[in-house]
Amino acid sequence: MKARDELRLATLRLVISRIKNQEIENKGSLTDKEVMALLRRERKQRLDSIDAYRKANREILVTRENEELKIIENYLPAAISEDECCKLVDKAVSEIPIGTNNFGKIVGRVIALSNGQADGALVAKIVKERING
Repeated sequence: MKARDELRLATLRLVISRIKNQEIENKGSLTDKEVMALLRRERKQRLDSIDAYRKANREILVTRENEELKIIENYLPAAISEDECCKLVDKAVSEIPIGTNNFGKIVGRVIALSNGQADGALVAKIVKERING
């Protein structure tokens, strides 16, 4: 922080305030899993903002959101690879019968098996591929 990296400082202050607000809402301290879930929500929010800003041709805001995203991702564990995700989907499908009515259960199981490290969009894509053929 001595380098006066204002964007990093602002981003970390925002994340810390979100954590404190969540602690107030929960009336207690957050567990590590809850903090990781909050960081994943912040990451997803940045990704959604980037898409919206790109559609509106707001490249300056896209750049800022990308920089914030990189800062937040520094505090998240690395996401699992597509191959590892496929293996987890296969394991979940062996536990839960495959079918369109079990789509959400399979996706949820894969994310649980990965301890939240699997990207939900990637998991959904792989599960759809397994269901459709």
